[in-house]
Amino acid sequence: MSDSPAAPGKFQWDQPEVPPAPKVGQPRRWGRWALVIAVVAVIVAGGVTALVWRTRGADPTPVQAGSIGTPPELLIDFALNRQPVPKGWTLSAAEIGLPPEATTGSVFARNGQIAYYLVGCSREKCGEKNSWVYGVDTATGALTFPPVTLPGYNLIGDCYGNGPGVALCLAQGKQPSEQGTVWIIDLDHGKITFTGPSNLRHAGTGGAGPEPKLRQLGAVKNESRLVAGVKGQGLYGIGAQGELTWHIPGSDVPASPEIASGEDIPAPTLAMAAPNLAANPSDTRYRVFSVADGRDLTPQPPPGTTFDKATVCNGGFAYEFSTGLQKSGVLFYDTNGTQVGRADGTLYLLTSAETPAALDLKNRRWRFFSSTGQPVLSVPATTEVTKFRTIGTKLYIQTRESGPDESWQQWDLQTGTAGPTCKAHLQPLDYVASDGTIAIWLDPYQSPGIKAAVDLNTCQTVWTTPVFGGENFEKVGNRLIGSVDEGKTLAELGAPA
Repeated sequence: MSDSPAAPGKFQWDQPEVPPAPKVGQPRRWGRWALVIAVVAVIVAGGVTALVWRTRGADPTPVQAGSIGTPPELLIDFALNRQPVPKGWTLSAAEIGLPPEATTGSVFARNGQIAYYLVGCSREKCGEKNSWVYGVDTATGALTFPPVTLPGYNLIGDCYGNGPGVALCLAQGKQPSEQGTVWIIDLDHGKITFTGPSNLRHAGTGGAGPEPKLRQLGAVKNESRLVAGVKGQGLYGIGAQGELTWHIPGSDVPASPEIASGEDIPAPTLAMAAPNLAANPSDTRYRVFSVADGRDLTPQPPPGTTFDKATVCNGGFAYEFSTGLQKSGVLFYDTNGTQVGRADGTLYLLTSAETPAALDLKNRRWRFFSSTGQPVLSVPATTEVTKFRTIGTKLYIQTRESGPDESWQQWDLQTGTAGPTCKAHLQPLDYVASDGTIAIWLDPYQSPGIKAAVDLNTCQTVWTTPVFGGENFEKVGNRLIGSVDEGKTLAELGAPA
């Protein structure tokens, strides 16, 4: 899976200090630009703190750059160069208190090291159309509460975390006009606090009708909050009985980056709503709000400026701003809505959950920033693909879009050095976990599908396992929890002896 030289006449990176990285895909030829900043970084709790020198005629005095990279404590805490094996605690379905025919289920939410599982079992297997929810302390393998039964729950339903200690499970009606059933579960005590009819629908189902569609904010199958999108109205919070509560006007689909269960950053506490120009053409604001209570954190633009697009990222959020009709730069804010930084230029914000990113249109470069807006990295914008991932102290830029040959270019956030370009699947729904060097992802383009572990420094595959019939595991914090014995036992995984 290592990269190969670019074909004659095609683009290659202009990096005198390192071997030129290969051209992958069919990028637009925007020109050859040299890296203009160097980064010296030291690891600190919660990520990396960088000291940045601007090298082209600027004052060489370093400036504090804030947090960059992903927290090392959220990466897998053992080496992934060999396939993980059960090593530590185990917990069988019988020990959990599930019927003999049931499996241990799958994670739908977590709170720190505690994982919450949903188990479904068909009438044919279990004799009843029931499902169960239970919690496990993944540090010890102890149950936090025994299975809670959801009577009559159907297998097309789903459960979601809705803040610390709360789950919402929904079995929606089979027809758009048919009400479903909602269960609210106290996850701290393992008991149902409310059951009742509901017109809520899972996102992506129920057609284009007026029924509110559930959306997860924060991190999917992780520490999440729920909102309901109502077409033409915007987003609503979800209350203790599944009712709609606070309201954020705008689009009914959140505009925040998609954060999946394997992410290596804390679950975001903020989200963003795009404007609904069809319903209100005069309101072009992107609104930033708290996922906990809907508190609107949208700041006022500085005098003489207007805000354009916004984005939420690890540690805060950012807004593009313009002076008159001229794009002028980006303002950075912390999670309380206090301005903490500014970057000038013809900058267009890009979606990048871990490391704030913008396209410098004038200079045809991608620019990356710390959480406080200090420049960290600047690289040539060689393609129109704008997908990024940060793992530890390495940034990955997608150079070929999704497909069998999807590829990503590595950059070192500590040194600014270009690394290899590997075939990889690092998008949210594919990425599983990493120890900082080896990354595990789903490769649906293999037949049958596999989970592959690849060294991102060498592009070499170190092991694979089938998606179906192989070892199933999920990331919980910095651990991998496996489902073994044909799904009948949970096991903490670790490196082989």
